[in-house]
Amino acid sequence: REALKKVEQLGIATITPGGVRVVPIEEASLSVLGPLVDLQEVPDPALVVHLLEVLGALLSMAARTAIERASPAELEQMQQIVKDLINNVDDSDQQNQGWRELGTLFSTVSNNLVLRLILNGLKTQMGNRLEARRTSEVVDYPHREENLNRLSQGLSTRDSRCVAATIQEHFDCINTVSYTHLRAHETRH
Repeated sequence: REALKKVEQLGIATITPGGVRVVPIEEASLSVLGPLVDLQEVPDPALVVHLLEVLGALLSMAARTAIERASPAELEQMQQIVKDLINNVDDSDQQNQGWRELGTLFSTVSNNLVLRLILNGLKTQMGNRLEARRTSEVVDYPHREENLNRLSQGLSTRDSRCVAATIQEHFDCINTVSYTHLRAHETRH
């Protein structure tokens, strides 16, 4: 009974007095992401690609709105985080922490409850799982420093479209590199 209740909570089954109906994975809730990642030692590359696509789009939207609504103190805080990202470009822990802080600040300042709830759900489902599997390598891509400098420039001029586009580009590049890395790791095992 407990197992059936759990799959119902995940949104992958519907329980009725007549029995259990399995729901297609595409109709499940956000809470199924974590268990999907746990199915394999190496996360499914397609799942990671989809996650990064959504995360990039959400943070890009949050950034655009946050830049338009930010107080001078909030904007200064964003600029400091990006400056730290630039100064620690080769430090994996600092990069991950900085991007988490920046994403949290963007979502807070944007003041969009639905966006914050979705990001919280993604963080709850995926954050610790992916963090536990993360290597100490920085996900590098061509022009990463240039991208961070463009992000800094966009913040200093309050160019919300530039900031949003730069964040989207960052996630697109990370996505490409991550997919290649995961596929290579997947074929070795």
